[in-house]
Amino acid sequence: RSIIATEFNAGIAIVFMKRSQPQPGQFDSREVDSAIQFAQEHQIKLAGHALVYRLTSPAWLNFRWWSCGGWDPVSLGQILKHHIQTVVAYGGDHFYVWDVVNEPFANDGELIRSCWYRVLGPEYIANAFHYAHEANPHVLLRLNETFGRDGVNRQKADKFFAFIQALKEQQVPIHVAGIQMHLEMQKLRDSYAEEFRYFLQQAQIVGVQVHITEMDVYQGPEGFSEHPFDKQKEIFKTITTVCLA
Repeated sequence: RSIIATEFNAGIAIVFMKRSQPQPGQFDSREVDSAIQFAQEHQIKLAGHALVYRLTSPAWLNFRWWSCGGWDPVSLGQILKHHIQTVVAYGGDHFYVWDVVNEPFANDGELIRSCWYRVLGPEYIANAFHYAHEANPHVLLRLNETFGRDGVNRQKADKFFAFIQALKEQQVPIHVAGIQMHLEMQKLRDSYAEEFRYFLQQAQIVGVQVHITEMDVYQGPEGFSEHPFDKQKEIFKTITTVCLA
């Protein structure tokens, strides 16, 4: 906590639905309250992660089976709207950005047929952004995705930005493309920096910001690199240099 307080000016509050609404209509704000208090004490701006994430749905939704709990579109749509707007409104101006939807795409760039998708259709993503914007029109809204551990998958990035472009053409309030960079040294392509630069360029074309929402560099199996910490440092510096450029 002391390192975060002295070395960082941004942090993340975890607001997974299974933790923020553990029972239907019953919201638990303790983790958010704790994050807000810490952020205020240390002048840290907060991101909220994540309003809709298929892997963190609460047990009471019963999404474990193909029947998706037997929900009909109207009822589940109301749950989605109520959850997003309650959490975003509660966070208020303490948050500067929200991950509205997290990891909705498969590795091939196609939308994952999650229960949110199967019951509500692909428009659940656009609706989620509208709900968040209605709850707080002043906060940035982010679509967050991962693009591989060996660099940045261009095919997936192209489909990702085509999707964002389609949303923007429908007047969906989407402001940020979030990219997770869980990189592994032994898998990393020599072209990883140029692939990331390409990602930034595509974001510029469609008119959204880019946030590296998660970044870690695994050093690979023991013995892979003679100087693993130096190599790790080099990769972080390379990505930072591309951002600054």
